[in-house]
Amino acid sequence: MGFSVKYNEKRNKWIWRARVTINSKQYEKSGSADKQQDAELEGSQVYAKLVKEKSSNFVEIDRNITLEELINEWFKTYKENKLSSNTIISYRWAMENYIIPVLGFIQVTKINRLMYQKFINSLINKEYAVSTVKLIHSVVNNCLSFALHDLRLIDYNPTEKIVIKANTKKELVTEHKMYYSNEELTKLYKTAKDTEKAVIADLILFLPRTGLRIGEALGLMVEDYNEENGTLTINKQLLNRATQTNIIFAKTKTETSNRTIYVDTETEKIIKRRILDNKKAKLRHPEIECQYNFLFAYLNKPIMHSRFRYALTRISSRAGVENYRGRSAHAFRHTHVKNLVEAGVPEVTIQQRIGHSKDSTVTKQYMHSDEGMNKRAVEQYEEFMAQW
Repeated sequence: MGFSVKYNEKRNKWIWRARVTINSKQYEKSGSADKQQDAELEGSQVYAKLVKEKSSNFVEIDRNITLEELINEWFKTYKENKLSSNTIISYRWAMENYIIPVLGFIQVTKINRLMYQKFINSLINKEYAVSTVKLIHSVVNNCLSFALHDLRLIDYNPTEKIVIKANTKKELVTEHKMYYSNEELTKLYKTAKDTEKAVIADLILFLPRTGLRIGEALGLMVEDYNEENGTLTINKQLLNRATQTNIIFAKTKTETSNRTIYVDTETEKIIKRRILDNKKAKLRHPEIECQYNFLFAYLNKPIMHSRFRYALTRISSRAGVENYRGRSAHAFRHTHVKNLVEAGVPEVTIQQRIGHSKDSTVTKQYMHSDEGMNKRAVEQYEEFMAQW
């Protein structure tokens, strides 16, 4: 989108081309001039005219429009039909929880770079993950880029040249250090068993034994467990924005995250215990209905991200175990990887077991493992865990 100027040696002319895409439709005009500056002037004028003519057919822009009004119109008209369901949910989450509450009331033409940098700094100072801040920034940046290049509503994009840097006031936990020792896991489980619901304690046992992401574990159904083969099928995740009255599933994080894994004997005990407890709950409370047969449920309702996160914070504090600054659930996944490595499981098998992308720089260095290696992975892991 925009206009370009290139010199054509055969024609000995400067060729300009103006192209505008509005609502997935492309409009284009081209021409030529003897001099570069003439081609640039003519091309820019035609481009501006195209934008004015074509965009006015779809949305009428008031120069006093607020960011909330613009971002909703931009997202609905130009982005929603192009994005995946997961991305749509992420964009809406960023807009509704962070962007609109703080910047939504401000007129787009009055947003400046200093104001926007302070907004970004406030997110960093609240110790949100850098990836979260970058997502929020990306949404605002794309919207205001549209306001600049497509609508000519602003003279420059105030979200450009913005610094996003992690807050270094507290030491950040690096990925390779973010795991629990066997002693810490024992403390967490015993504390959870004594102070929380049984399903929370079982989750604390289950996560470091399977390496599942928390959304994958919470989204498991009883039918995802194959008792005959001793496997779990992971093909979806429960989103952290879901509620018990609005259950939202999404695809797994990557295509290779769709997988079937073998589980060890202890994990099978956890699964069977959950299935039995759920059956008892349904008999005791037939009035509480849920259309899904969640594996990790309490009173026939799924365990939500927030409930587990808050419970884990309480448990960590009582047990005297580090909480990893909001990433404690993910630390279980790293714990599983660490134990697999120490058990001698090949790295490519670990990658496939935890659902890492085949395009990762680590995975590319290895051959694909076969079915036998995948089954041996859980056997080696079980042998290793039996030592403590």
